[in-house]
Formats: sequence, C-alpha cells, structure tokens
Amino acid sequence: MVYSCGYFKHDDDELNEAQANTLNYLCRMLLLKAGDRVLDISCGWGGFSLYAAHHYDVSVVGITLSIRQHRTKYSDSDLLPRYRF
Repeated sequence: MVYSCGYFKHDDDELNEAQANTLNYLCRMLLLKAGDRVLDISCGWGGFSLYAAHHYDVSVVGITLSIRQHRTKYSDSDLLPRYRF
C-alpha cells in the first residue's frame, strides 16, 4: 500500500507526506484507538502496521510469507512490545 499509493492533500506535498496521509486516513477509517488490536495479513514490509502501532498506540500482529521481510524490518524495531510476527 505504501509503495502503490499516496494521498496528496496539497499540491506541494512530498511523497513521504502523501504516504503518511494515506496511512493516517486508513487508521481513522478503521476508528483505531489506543489499546486496539490489529491483525495485518500479508503485511509485507509492515508500513501500515508500524504506522498504526506508533501513531495510534495499537497492538499489531503482522503475517508475511517472506522470511527476508520478517528478518529485515522487525528485528530491530523499537515497537516490538506492540508488534508481533
């Protein structure tokens, strides 16, 4: 999702800002609040999951088939208490 779309609120938004806008929009659509639990199936590199855990204080379980994505992205995350694989 992060690599395939971006929500440009303003003409001068940068790509990173547009991607964060998209993730924030999705979290608001899901009505996420602190303490909620999220299951992210086919989480890939975990952009949405890490964003939701960090900005909305939710616990996330991410599922991926990629060993490389699992080892690379999550082994050093400071969100590990709230993010599980």
